[in-house]
Amino acid sequence: MKPIGHLAISVIGSSIIFGISKNLDNAAVFFISNILIDIDHIFDYFRSEGISFVSLRQLNNWCYDRKNKRLVLIFHSYELLFIFWTAIIIFKPNPLWIWSVLGFTVHLISDQFFNPVFAPSYFFVYRYKKKFRTENLFYR
Repeated sequence: MKPIGHLAISVIGSSIIFGISKNLDNAAVFFISNILIDIDHIFDYFRSEGISFVSLRQLNNWCYDRKNKRLVLIFHSYELLFIFWTAIIIFKPNPLWIWSVLGFTVHLISDQFFNPVFAPSYFFVYRYKKKFRTENLFYR
């Protein structure tokens, strides 16, 4: 999903959360976590292109023009999401953690629906088995 889509979902989701909870912290944590998961695209860019200045426009073009030959995307992972939700169930942390993981969840699900990827591409193990090669993850 393109950044503008994540921004829209983050604004809508955090507005709903604020409307229900009347808590700005809950809404802000959801908003930030939904956006920040994409930082792993920067890690992949640096791994591929070397560490140098990159604008958001350059990064967006690099991602969506598939100039990246390999996608590790360490945060875009259902395995990681499972670990986070399991930790929340077991440890019952501060509710802000729940809003954070909910933002993470919404991000992954929206990516799954709006990106042209094979169904299992958001499993890290699947990407590993496919050697993280972009052509093995996308169907267009």
